[in-house]
Amino acid sequence: MEVPENNFQDELLPELEISIIPSKLTDNVRVDLFGLKEDFVNFLIQEGILSEDIHNDVHYMPLANALGFCRVIRDKYRTFNIRKSNANL
Repeated sequence: MEVPENNFQDELLPELEISIIPSKLTDNVRVDLFGLKEDFVNFLIQEGILSEDIHNDVHYMPLANALGFCRVIRDKYRTFNIRKSNANL
């Protein structure tokens, strides 16, 4: 399994705990969103990123899609924090 080149030059967000577990037999990975807070998961559901399913914290996809999926979650987290801080003003 070949991993795409990582050219990220930005900060880490430790509050976004996402686990990417590769499959032994295929190029698929398991993306586990177990570390996300419930209010952020609800925001992702409202934004249409996650389905409103009881098991929406575990996703299986090709490795090539997983990096884009994680980027979307990271970008939505930034949006979530901005909206949250604006609501507190």
